[in-house]
Amino acid sequence: MSGSASKRLLRVASLDSSANGRALLQRLDFARCSVGWVVPDHPDRRNLRAERGMPYRTAFLDLTYPDESARPCALQFRIAFTEAPERFGIIQLRHVNPDHQSPLNSSIVRDRVLNRILDVYLRGVALNAIRLVVEDGETLALFAIEVDIHDYIARGNPYDATHVATGRCRFSERVAIRTDSVIAGRARVHTAHAKPVPVPKEIAAALR
Repeated sequence: MSGSASKRLLRVASLDSSANGRALLQRLDFARCSVGWVVPDHPDRRNLRAERGMPYRTAFLDLTYPDESARPCALQFRIAFTEAPERFGIIQLRHVNPDHQSPLNSSIVRDRVLNRILDVYLRGVALNAIRLVVEDGETLALFAIEVDIHDYIARGNPYDATHVATGRCRFSERVAIRTDSVIAGRARVHTAHAKPVPVPKEIAAALR
């Protein structure tokens, strides 16, 4: 996946390694490496040719990030879609190394990773159509995503402002933002106040 280059997939080999003669295809992915990248086309990892109405899922990709002490860490992530008619883009973070700080327990880590993925892989998608799921061992949790209001306004995004009298000739500004105006990649987001909640069944189904 890449935010700046479209993916070209070419069949380069057909391997017959199963007992029943089923072929395992390999493809050449030019978007992840300038000289090509051979990726196995397993149905449980990649769903690029989904049938109508079926969810879409990318393969898990590795992503490095700094923990709260700026030490290097790594996790895996993928993006999936729920079934039509209400289609959501799901960001699934998978904590894989117990020695690395988990996005399940650290909102700082979670937000650093989330903002990078939104900016690179989902830029331009409405934020109200995106969901965040974190997997750590047997735990699968959903986190609400909130926009950073100050960053949103500083970047010149649209909003409505109302001046409210607070007494003694003082006024405050009340800001209102339409949810469909918040676009991924155009403002920072955070999950600092979000509590992990169970994953709804339609989202869990898209991640199976």
